[in-house]
Amino acid sequence: MNGGLVAEAHLEHWADLRTSQERAAYLRQPHVHAELVEAAERSVLHPDFRPAHAYGWVTVQGCFALLFSLIGDRARAAAHFRALGNLASEYPWSYLGKPADAYVKYRDAALAGS
Repeated sequence: MNGGLVAEAHLEHWADLRTSQERAAYLRQPHVHAELVEAAERSVLHPDFRPAHAYGWVTVQGCFALLFSLIGDRARAAAHFRALGNLASEYPWSYLGKPADAYVKYRDAALAGS
């Protein structure tokens, strides 16, 4: 499966859960973190990855950045924020309210903690 689809599947499942407790419990599962790490490493963090040739890469990096932020893995989130540079997309940040505000909040936290 495409690495970006793995991230989007976990994100959509997280979003479908009803309570913040259910969402947090879902992301705390070791297999979720492991699947995200593996998917990121074989896609947008792979040494052969070239953003110029990858449609939707900003959204995919954003999904990984958001998920690793929510999990509390700031170091991995920071890697995705660094890859984004000054780019962002509304999705997935719109899940958290105002997309720009959410992006800045999580980016600043990840980069401060890495």
